[in-house]
Amino acid sequence: MAESRSMAYEDAILGLSGSLREDAVHELRRLFVECSDSKGWEVSCIIAWVLLGIIFSVACLRLGCFIASWYLRPPGADFDKVVVPDEEFAAIPPPPPPPRPPPRTVTTLSTAAAQTEPQVTVELERGAQRPLDLVCCVDSSVSVGEADLLKSVAFLRLMAAKLEMPAVQMGVIRFHHDFRVISAVTGDASALLRRLEGMGFEPGETKMASPLRHAGMMLRCGVQDACDSGRRKAVLVITDGDPNDLQEAEQEAEILKSQGVLLVFVQIGELVQPHVIRRLASPSAAGRKHIIELRSYDDLAGAVA
Repeated sequence: MAESRSMAYEDAILGLSGSLREDAVHELRRLFVECSDSKGWEVSCIIAWVLLGIIFSVACLRLGCFIASWYLRPPGADFDKVVVPDEEFAAIPPPPPPPRPPPRTVTTLSTAAAQTEPQVTVELERGAQRPLDLVCCVDSSVSVGEADLLKSVAFLRLMAAKLEMPAVQMGVIRFHHDFRVISAVTGDASALLRRLEGMGFEPGETKMASPLRHAGMMLRCGVQDACDSGRRKAVLVITDGDPNDLQEAEQEAEILKSQGVLLVFVQIGELVQPHVIRRLASPSAAGRKHIIELRSYDDLAGAVA
């Protein structure tokens, strides 16, 4: 009986010294129950106190080790991380460097090979006006009236200020059933403006054949170098009605156009029949006629670009 108890005590001590498992504690309880009815009660109590002392000592030892390791840890240390000694860390090879990007290939083109014809041309400032001989024929019929004739004169003065003379030369004819040359074709802007100041109103009916014929003569031999083939020629007619001599006017218009003279009409008001003026005006490159349509003589000033 004593030998079996001794072996049981040894087993309990081994269980406590190993891992303090619950089966060792349960074995102690069983031994206390068995020893309570035997004569070796004193011995059992001594062995129990020894075992409790061992348990308490092991627990205190582990708690002390934990507390010491906590207070003696280096700053910034983390118990969840694995600490590698310096010797082992030195033996770990460094990671390979990242691969270098492939070298860039730069292709240099010669200026002659890269240059192409420009697709868009931008004019940063206004260019010079082309040489031009211009004769303005101003309607002075009864339907126009003196007030509107003065607006036509103001329009001519404004247009003369916009023209680059002497590259552009200008003459003026006033017409009704007859005509009068107000200014011959000239490149002197001051002389042209002085002659416009003396231009007054003379009522009459609208006839265009004679003034168109005389305008052609002024363009042919009115000024020096007027027959130069490099100079363009144009006739500008300002009127508010259809010509009473339409057949003769149309013949003179065809002669001028056959000579390369550009015929431009400023059509004012509602008395003009558009199909009649279209028969007289020169066609444009877009297939339309060179006709400027205005509602009244008050719009003349805004027609100057």
